[in-house]
Amino acid sequence: MHKDLQTNLHISRLVAKLRDKNTGSEVFRQNLTKLGEYIAIESLQELGSIEKTVETPLAPAQYLDIEDELVIIGILRAALPMTDGVLSVLPEASVGFLSASRGRMTEQGGRDFEIITTYSKLPDCSGRTVFIVDPMLASASTMLKAIDDVKGMGPKKVIVLSALAARFGVERLEKSHPDVNVYIGALDEELNDKGYIVPGLGDAGDRAFNT
Repeated sequence: MHKDLQTNLHISRLVAKLRDKNTGSEVFRQNLTKLGEYIAIESLQELGSIEKTVETPLAPAQYLDIEDELVIIGILRAALPMTDGVLSVLPEASVGFLSASRGRMTEQGGRDFEIITTYSKLPDCSGRTVFIVDPMLASASTMLKAIDDVKGMGPKKVIVLSALAARFGVERLEKSHPDVNVYIGALDEELNDKGYIVPGLGDAGDRAFNT
């Protein structure tokens, strides 16, 4: 299942600022961080809850807290600002990173790529709810690799958080992993022959870090 959040006014405005070619790196990072916060909040419905009690100055009060043990995994390097936003909503989570880049195209039309992993530092995911954060879900080649790695560790649940996605990538992911729910800031219809989302926002890593 995927949930397209572009009808949320706050999210739509943040995505528009990220798309704008005139947005500089500092503002781009700030907006990507804020978008991570909003999308993380939307995804909280996935989590198990438990009733707890807090002592106020006058009397005890009940509240709901997160029952699940949480892990956040960011796909380097573009996910760094967005991961910070997710972590601000879920500060109790363990955090890991996976560095993955596209290699040669393995299917014409930008539909699949060889994924090169140069760094992986993942916490224990066994029995935990894992959020995988990557701003751009295009062909889904990178995300499929990340999900396979995480599922090999026996998580309770895997949730994907992205700023933008191409319909092709979302449908491919849902076909391979129907149990993984995807939360995205906006869904674009086109994936060009180089595997880039159109209209998209360009290269999220380059724009975030002015490279």
